[in-house]
Amino acid sequence: MAHARSTPVDVSGWIESIPEAAPVSWCLPAYGGRVVVRGYDTYRSDLSPLSGSSRWMLDSTFVPLTVPMSERADGPHGTVFPGDCVIFFGGDSERPESHLWYPQRVIHTEAGRSGWQRVWAIRDTSEVPESLTDRSSTALPRWMRISQPLHGDRRRMALELFGLNVDCPVCGARGRPIMYGMPPGPPGPHIAIGGCLVDADNPSCSCHCGAHWRIGHDGDVVLAQTTAREWW
Repeated sequence: MAHARSTPVDVSGWIESIPEAAPVSWCLPAYGGRVVVRGYDTYRSDLSPLSGSSRWMLDSTFVPLTVPMSERADGPHGTVFPGDCVIFFGGDSERPESHLWYPQRVIHTEAGRSGWQRVWAIRDTSEVPESLTDRSSTALPRWMRISQPLHGDRRRMALELFGLNVDCPVCGARGRPIMYGMPPGPPGPHIAIGGCLVDADNPSCSCHCGAHWRIGHDGDVVLAQTTAREWW
């Protein structure tokens, strides 16, 4: 998506330090916060490593504020703000076809040239790029083409594409994705273990409050009837 730079960037003036082992869901806003889909300028994007981190990187790009006149930004347009979770839609030099990029957290913005806004967002590079293949599409769903923030069912459906629908529908805390089957090694501290039996109706996330849920085909929340100790 971006042209890589080798010089580490210090963003301490814009955001607190990010723990190296922070969960992938760190990129999400506070419970119920804004999640937006945006196009971007692939020709003016830079990807830089963060100081002291081998995992988190700073993505600098330009987002169209109005309907773009160029094919360089073919997704929804509009202003983004620090704290937003942004899902970029577009291509790059390796994959010119448009597709969805892994959600990122916006940490700083500035006015750009006419019709554009410069945006800096934090990107988690621990997410294997190949895993995006099944979650991206050259045909952006109609409901994701809107310029307004995603809400309710649509917000949940978008985050579910990336396994990030972890906001507990019962208490509002941040839950953990559930891993099924035999893991190749010890799971990370932010993953819940769900056992070996894999079923389409199994919950996909679990919360400390005891709630377990999955997202239905229409973005609705389906709570599971089970006890917390089975998953934690």
